[in-house]
Amino acid sequence: MDASFPDTTHPAFPVRNEAYLSSSDKLAAKGSLIVSCPHAGRLFPNREAFERRILRPMLALDGRGDTFTDWLAVSAKDHGGIEVVSTIAPIFLNVGRSVHSLHPKTVRGALDTLTCDPSDIYAEKGQGLVATTCFFTGEPIYAEGDVPDEAEILDRIAGYYTPFHDRLQAHIDATHEQHGYAFVLDVHSCPTFAGEGEPDATGSRRPDIILGSAGGGQNGSCSDEITKMASDLAIDFGYSIGVNNPYQGGFITQRYGAHNADNGLRTEALQIEFARSTYGLNQDTLEINSRENFEKVQDFMDRLLKNLSEYARQQSSCMMGLPPFPG
Repeated sequence: MDASFPDTTHPAFPVRNEAYLSSSDKLAAKGSLIVSCPHAGRLFPNREAFERRILRPMLALDGRGDTFTDWLAVSAKDHGGIEVVSTIAPIFLNVGRSVHSLHPKTVRGALDTLTCDPSDIYAEKGQGLVATTCFFTGEPIYAEGDVPDEAEILDRIAGYYTPFHDRLQAHIDATHEQHGYAFVLDVHSCPTFAGEGEPDATGSRRPDIILGSAGGGQNGSCSDEITKMASDLAIDFGYSIGVNNPYQGGFITQRYGAHNADNGLRTEALQIEFARSTYGLNQDTLEINSRENFEKVQDFMDRLLKNLSEYARQQSSCMMGLPPFPG
């Protein structure tokens, strides 16, 4: 496995002023495997102007992202997969949410174009498409009168949200066209201990790895077979596991995954969430404080990506009416 150890400043790909970075110029994944890292980005466009508008330290806001998760999946290319990484800091724009993940009270002024989903619990708490409060404390991020209005949100969507999802969809579509099937692995991280407002009990230690398949079963985002395979592999590595608890898979998993689709263009999707201490990330400094933990997770991910790629090839063979992929 060829995967470098990260420094403490940059994610796996150079941060440039682009909406996304892809590990391949080709659209179709050779192995029908696509890896999504929607929260690994650390780019704040026009950072100095942004800093003048906010009330909280930049490090605290940056820490809401899934720092270095893109490094965990860099071996996807070794198994015929493609990795797509959003470059934008999720506190600035969360591409892992629906464009309707807004609440009127978190937007400055009137809304003429965008529609809100007031039932979205993240949006209601100011943690939707554009975050306006700190996750754990509920403290405001922006100074009074500086909360983004509709025009600014639309600009962020056009600049960063739409290009990322267009690219992800293009990879899926091209992979379907070539193979009849695609598998999406959506990679995330979470604080090791649950905080106030989290779906699990406040203060409890989370499992090392949490797998989300939209609840599993017939309406899940992937087959229970693949969830069990990932869970068994994690246990073999000595990790504690949660399945669809406390996270069942977010917007990307649920939007792109439908393992029981009968339209001949089947996509399965699985969300994998690492407690940040599992891969050695210090939540406060955003530095890797355990190279051993980090490289162990890289080894686990290498095995998982290999298994998923082989599974995806087998599914592709079935969808295309070909003999099953050997192995």
